[in-house]
Amino acid sequence: LSPSQASCSYSTLTIREANGVLSANNLISVSLASTCPILSFSSLPASLTISGLTGFSTPSGLLPLSGNVQQASCTGYGNWSREQATLVLTSPWVPGSCPAGVACPFAGAVSFSFFLRNRDSIAAGQSFPQLSGSTSAGGVSKSLQAVDFGGTSLGRATATASVTEARVNQNSTVASSWNNLSFSFSFNCDLWSSASPALSSKITIAGLSNSLTPSASLPLSGRDRSLFAGEVVAWQQSQGLAVLSLAPGSSILAGQLVRVSFLLKNPSSAQPQPSLALSATANYPWASSLPGLVQVPSLAVA
Repeated sequence: LSPSQASCSYSTLTIREANGVLSANNLISVSLASTCPILSFSSLPASLTISGLTGFSTPSGLLPLSGNVQQASCTGYGNWSREQATLVLTSPWVPGSCPAGVACPFAGAVSFSFFLRNRDSIAAGQSFPQLSGSTSAGGVSKSLQAVDFGGTSLGRATATASVTEARVNQNSTVASSWNNLSFSFSFNCDLWSSASPALSSKITIAGLSNSLTPSASLPLSGRDRSLFAGEVVAWQQSQGLAVLSLAPGSSILAGQLVRVSFLLKNPSSAQPQPSLALSATANYPWASSLPGLVQVPSLAVA
């Protein structure tokens, strides 16, 4: 490092979280720009470590990154340790500040994100992360002193997962006629898909009693039908249940209003209006077994 770079500092250093729901998928976003280069070479790889990420329940392992992935870590992953509450980024490429009048193709802040699962109990935000690391220059490795993220706290978990809106409209009340049921719903947490159908997030609509439609996979219509596997709903006549499974690669973000419709044949005779309820099982990207799923309690459909 040159004398002017002997002590690295950060012109940009921020961290924030997106979700304060118990047990929920929480997107952690980081942005950093260094005054000195943090560069990796085959013999002297650099690294960045975010420490102090206490209270999160994600099992230790590799976490996929999004954003400026190749600059944050050449592997595209961060090495997460729940026990040490750290995320280590190997072989980052942060060019540092450029001299006045010199064009820098990779100048600017490096921004990336990753998911951690929130704790299962109420907490007000007890994690105060720091950034440290190492870089190489002149054939030697140089440690970068730990600095905090401006006192920003993470790990707030103050709400339970819930359905925030659930509504239905129908176009027929005539006995034995086809009825187009149009649903809209949203949640206060993210729902994600998985390559394994058993682990994909699912939405269940209960209370659709006495329909004449036999159990089957029924085609969906509506604006958001492509979010769901095969663009179908799994209809279970005897139980009056309709189950929607997220398609591979799709997701429903917290606060996102989803609209879908499907046809059911009305009962053969008049009946009181049924009481419908909508619930969900939320999957998170790192889940490899059923305990990685979080139950979202039902809400009456208005």
